[in-house]
Amino acid sequence: MSQIPEKPVFAFFSADMAETLVTYFRHYEKNGVVALELNRLGIWLVNPHDRTRQFLGKAVHDDDTPVIPPPRAKWM
Repeated sequence: MSQIPEKPVFAFFSADMAETLVTYFRHYEKNGVVALELNRLGIWLVNPHDRTRQFLGKAVHDDDTPVIPPPRAKWM
């Protein structure tokens, strides 16, 4: 099972990137789930059959404003 990272990780999508994900979803899904790889170059679709990657894109805020995550809920 994957571990939840200590700090939140954000991925930013443009409309074009979302449309591409929908268009190619059936080619990159395994059991109804698509794996995405995030790195400094952008976001990549991971092919579950041969582990190759296809560049999905890279989106940033125009004003380079940092995203401030909402406060975490405290569970009892």
